[in-house]
Amino acid sequence: MLLENSQGFIEFNRVLDEVEIYQVETKPEFRRQGVANGLLAHLLKENEDAKIFLEVRVTNEPARKLYEKFGFKEINTRKNYYKNPTEDAIIYEK
Repeated sequence: MLLENSQGFIEFNRVLDEVEIYQVETKPEFRRQGVANGLLAHLLKENEDAKIFLEVRVTNEPARKLYEKFGFKEINTRKNYYKNPTEDAIIYEK
């Protein structure tokens, strides 16, 4: 599924009472203007009854701060999950 506006999108999937977020993307010219905040807030409101999961690069501090601001908690790590460069992924749940 896709939640989008003209400035960005969130790609996710919902199965029963679980949502997995695959990608949150903001067009470069709209970054740091609250676009991801708005999209994520909308997704969370529409899925209040679900557990929500996502993975993020361990070095992606802006994304990690965003998710933690919305109440996501670290639950595990996937070693060497990402390639180019190879990095661990942090798994978050809300």
